[in-house]
Amino acid sequence: MRKTVFAFLAASILIASTDSAEASKISKYFHESFDVEKGSILHLRHGDGDVTITPWDKEVLDVEVRYRADVKTIGVGGKHKFDVEFKETGSVIHVIGREKSSSSIGFHHFKLHEYTYTIRAPEYLELNLDGDGGDVEIEDWEGNIECTLEDGDVELRNIGSSEASIDLEDGDLRIDGLRGDLLVDGEDGDVLMRDVQARQCRIRLEDGDLTIRRSEGDFEIDLSDGEIDLDRVRAEMLELSVEDGDVELDLLEVDRIDLDIRAYDGDVTVNLEPGMSAAFSIDTRDGRIRTDLPGARDLDRERNQVSGEIGTGEGRIHIRTVDGDVTLRESR
Repeated sequence: MRKTVFAFLAASILIASTDSAEASKISKYFHESFDVEKGSILHLRHGDGDVTITPWDKEVLDVEVRYRADVKTIGVGGKHKFDVEFKETGSVIHVIGREKSSSSIGFHHFKLHEYTYTIRAPEYLELNLDGDGGDVEIEDWEGNIECTLEDGDVELRNIGSSEASIDLEDGDLRIDGLRGDLLVDGEDGDVLMRDVQARQCRIRLEDGDLTIRRSEGDFEIDLSDGEIDLDRVRAEMLELSVEDGDVELDLLEVDRIDLDIRAYDGDVTVNLEPGMSAAFSIDTRDGRIRTDLPGARDLDRERNQVSGEIGTGEGRIHIRTVDGDVTLRESR
């Protein structure tokens, strides 16, 4: 009974105050600069703001924040506020955006026009970014990158970081040019990588497609509910675990390949550049196996298994599927 009365009173207050809703405009601009050196770290908490980071030749971190919104408050009392906290602790510069709403009986309806962080700094600055939403763009960067984003896209261009770590909950990742170690953890979004030279690359992706083009390195990929497409990739070590998705690989020649594919519900197609050497084995519980490997020898073919060697037999190719067809062939 109390809940019913409270709901009625709250609804009555909201209805009574709708005609007299208070509208306000918020316009804020923040600008701070910090001297930095190698080893300095930017610790940015950017909420729902878009972030753009570009290098310049000054030994200075320059941060501009713009926030503009139209806010309509429906109910009793309460205001929407925005502020940015700047703090320097040793070699770490903290930039924290804060959106606050004081308590009220009612709610805020606001239309956000602009919320951006524009950052310029020397390319060696290490980046630690944490956002609720908004997009992140970084280009021509050498310092290590750690980016965690709940709802937004990340775009990296010409990255030379020794380590880059990207954690996305609901958004796409696009990389055009990267050299160094790469760790990607994503849910509900696609990943497109081009011209990547990764010493080690680990990717875990749930509910999204992965596309890698013109790249090389060692790759460890775990994907659920999505497709994998690797085109013109040079990989000495490639370990794939795929659940509910097809795999298409176009692999360039390497001295010694170590390829391990585990697919649970999807087809697997592997195209090998002529000249590759490996001992291969393929098995599937419920699917067909096709091989087109000129010069293959020691073929052992059973109903759901095929094995043999190509070239000198050095290297290893192992493909296992539960429910899917497998094609292993020499590209033309």
